[in-house]
Amino acid sequence: MRFHKKGFTLVEIMVIVSIIVVLLGIIMASISSVRSKSRDAQVKADKQMIILALVRAREASPNFSYPGQPGWQCLKTSGTCWNGQLGGGATVPTAITPYLPGGVIPIPPGVNASQFRTGAYIYNPTPSIQGQLTGSFIVWSQERPILPGECNSGYTPQLEPGIYYCYEALPR
Repeated sequence: MRFHKKGFTLVEIMVIVSIIVVLLGIIMASISSVRSKSRDAQVKADKQMIILALVRAREASPNFSYPGQPGWQCLKTSGTCWNGQLGGGATVPTAITPYLPGGVIPIPPGVNASQFRTGAYIYNPTPSIQGQLTGSFIVWSQERPILPGECNSGYTPQLEPGIYYCYEALPR
């Protein structure tokens, strides 16, 4: 007479655990992808709000020019951005905050302090980037390659691995 034990064998348990691990890996990858797409969508929404605020500030200025002095600057009232390379000043934020929802300048996503995008969007009313671009620009970034047509200047360097930047021309 054979006696049957209740329960699972070691092999059955190992198969079940490996299936669970594979499913968790798939779920974690999809969550990461969704978060990345969400950050990219937030950047695009922020960029549109900032551009609209800059255009409205230009229209309200007596000489019909974008606010601020020539040169790259952080879009925040104080401190630095872009790995400490650029400073923030009150001139541009003061000019555009009345045209932003809640009067707050958005901060781009980025948890790695060594990323250029961490801390603030940057803006220049009259840059010339190695002779390639002229006019007023805002710089925004995303975590996937920028497709043709997403960046109206076409200047999209990858300044660090996995982060792509667009130097977007503002309306003239």
